[in-house]
Amino acid sequence: MSLLDEYQNVTKILTGGKYGSRIIIERALELLEKDEKPFYVIRAPTGYGKTAFTYTLTVHALKDASKFEKVVHVLPMRSIIQDIYDRASSFLFPFVGRQMMGAHEDPFLLRPLTLTTVDTFTYDFMKLNTMKIRAVKEGREYRYDYLTQASIALSAVVFDEAHSVLEEQTMANAFLTVLNALLDLGTPVFLMTATISKGYVSRMRKEAERRGYSFKVLPDFNEVVEDEFFKREKMKNFKIELNEGKPENFLAEDKRNLVVLNTVKEAQETYLRLKEEGWEVLLLHSRFTPKDRARLMMKLENMKSRKEWVIVATQVVEAGIDLSSDILITEISPPTSLIQRMGRNARFDEQEGEIHILKRKSCPPYDKRICENTLKGLERMGNPVNMHPRDPFTYQELLDTVYPIVEGSPYGTLLSYMLDPMVRSDEMREFLDSMIRRGQDFLREYPVSLMLGEDPVPVTRYLLEILVKKMPGSVLICGKRGCKEATGLNDVRKAVRDIALWEDVEIRLRDDLIEKMYDEEVGLRIDMPLI
Repeated sequence: MSLLDEYQNVTKILTGGKYGSRIIIERALELLEKDEKPFYVIRAPTGYGKTAFTYTLTVHALKDASKFEKVVHVLPMRSIIQDIYDRASSFLFPFVGRQMMGAHEDPFLLRPLTLTTVDTFTYDFMKLNTMKIRAVKEGREYRYDYLTQASIALSAVVFDEAHSVLEEQTMANAFLTVLNALLDLGTPVFLMTATISKGYVSRMRKEAERRGYSFKVLPDFNEVVEDEFFKREKMKNFKIELNEGKPENFLAEDKRNLVVLNTVKEAQETYLRLKEEGWEVLLLHSRFTPKDRARLMMKLENMKSRKEWVIVATQVVEAGIDLSSDILITEISPPTSLIQRMGRNARFDEQEGEIHILKRKSCPPYDKRICENTLKGLERMGNPVNMHPRDPFTYQELLDTVYPIVEGSPYGTLLSYMLDPMVRSDEMREFLDSMIRRGQDFLREYPVSLMLGEDPVPVTRYLLEILVKKMPGSVLICGKRGCKEATGLNDVRKAVRDIALWEDVEIRLRDDLIEKMYDEEVGLRIDMPLI
C-alpha cells in the first residue's frame, strides 16, 4: 500500500470516515516514495491537519521499515503533546509513547511513534538520556548513550511548529547543532510550520544539499495551492485592525472573545479587572499547578460549545488548544506568534473573523527590535491590515522582512562530540557542565519547578530572582543536606544551574506564603501585588 493510500486511511479514522484533500501533505508523501534522503519543509497554515503526516509515517513504518524504522515527533512545549498523544493513542495504541518531563512511556524512544519536546529530544540525542541521567551520574546505572542516539538515527524526525525553536538565538544555535548532526547521520528530517522565513530555508537548503539530501519546500514560496482547505478558508472575511488601549475596550457581550497577552502578569491583571467589571471570564497561563490546570482545561472544554465567552490567556493557547473565537484581541508580538494566535480566530465553520492587534512600545518577553519591526511591517499593510491569517502568501513578506538573515550557528565542539562514537555520556555531560558553569547558555532558559507544598508550578529564573529580591527568604533551596533560605540572587542562580546539571535540588516556596501568593483562579502571583 502506498503512503498516499495510508494517508487516506488515517484521515478517515481521524474524521470519522470523511476524507478531505490536503495537497501539501499528499505531495510530500508522493515525493517521499521516491526520495532516499528526504529533508522537507512543509509550510502549512494553522488548522491544516499537519499531524496526519506523522501518523501516516508511523503506520507505514509498522509495515515497511525500509526507509525508517520509526518516527520521532518533536514539539516545542509539553502542553501541546497531550492532545496529539490522545488522538494518536485512539488508533495507534500501544505503538505511541511520550518522552518528556512528567511522562516517560518511551524513555529510550523505541516505540513506532515517540512524542517528545525539543529540550528532551536534544539531550537524548546528545547521549544524555533525560530519564536516566541522574542515575548514571550517581553511578547507579550505566550510560544508555548509544541506545537513545541510535534510536533517533534510525527514525524519521518530524519537527512540528519548527518556527518556535528559531525565534530565540540560543535555542536556534542548539537546533542548528542538532539539525547538522541529524543530516550527517543521513536521518530523514521533516520541518512543519505555518511561518518560516526564506532566510532560514536558504540556510537549511545549503546544509542539506551538500550532504546529498533531496531538499523540498512544500509548497514553494511562489506556488499557489488550491485544495478544499484553502478554498474554504480564503472565503472567510477577516477584519484585522491595529489599535491602542486596554483589551477590554474591544470586547463584545454577545461574542466569543479571546484575549492573548504576552506576560502572565498582564493576563492576571486583565482577568482581575474584567472580574471586577462583572465579566464571566476564564484565565489560562503557565503558572498553575497541574491539578488546577487540568480543572481549567476541563472548564475550557465545557465553554467551547457556548455562543459567548471571555478567555484571557498567554502564549499557552498558540498551539495545541483547539479553540475558535469570534473576536481575537492580542498584544503585538513576533509574526510567528501573531499568526499562531490568529489561528484561534474563525477556526471552524465561521465565515468572518475580527482581530485587534494592540500596539505596545515594548513586548517582553520577546525581543524589542523584532516587535518594532513587526509593527512597522503591519502598518505598511494599512489599517485594517491587508493580510489573511490562513493564506501564507499574504504574510510571507512580513516574515522575510522581520527575519531577513539567519542568526545563530552550530556549536562546533559539541557537534563533533555528539557524532564521535568514542565520546560517551559521562564525557558529554562533563563538557556540557563546563559550558553551563561558564555561564554559556545551551538551550533556552526553560522553567524550573517551584514547589508549592507538593504541587509544582513552572517559573523562570528571572521570576525567582524578582521574588527573592522583593522578599528575601521567601524561597527555600532544598538538597540532600536539608533546606536553606535563598537570601540573594546568587543563591537562586546556583540552584537553577544545579538543576540544569541534574543535581538533586528542589526549589520551594515558603509554606506560610502559599495561600498569599497562589489562587486557584489566578495562579501564582510573583510580579504583581499580593492580596
